[in-house]
Amino acid sequence: MKNTVWNQVVSGQIVTFRYKSGVNRSVNRTVLCLDPEFLYRKKGTGRIVRLFIGLELKAADKKPLPLARVRELFNLLGDVDDTPQQTSEQEMQKIYTKLKFFLVKNPIFRTYLLRKCRKYRVFLEDSYGTIPVTSIKRMKKVDKQLRKTAKEMTRSFTDRVLERLDED
Repeated sequence: MKNTVWNQVVSGQIVTFRYKSGVNRSVNRTVLCLDPEFLYRKKGTGRIVRLFIGLELKAADKKPLPLARVRELFNLLGDVDDTPQQTSEQEMQKIYTKLKFFLVKNPIFRTYLLRKCRKYRVFLEDSYGTIPVTSIKRMKKVDKQLRKTAKEMTRSFTDRVLERLDED
């Protein structure tokens, strides 16, 4: 676990932070970040609010999510997001529909007011002992495929540029 800043948190990371909800005392929470800064327009006032959206894996005042459920969650999430900075509303809808049945059984989908989150420190989890090895291998395969595709695209682009130069 290492100390980080809220501005450096990206989707896909597991972070731990304190958050005070309602009248309760502030509690340590471990969350898988889906969107670190989701902009939401309030229906009543029309004001834009920044939300931190994530899946709460563990909270000090509740029982943690069992390891088998965590494995199931990571298997459902599957591939790595190639745009990890900020996801659009459509991307969030896709993620939510993937997890819909899982979230019915395990209500861990949470939104936090980023304004309240920034009052406390945030820690980045750097030891992922709970992530299944198969998911890590799958992520590596996707990364290799993306790199291979990118290399092929640059090769074809340079070939086209050279052909055009030869024609001129």
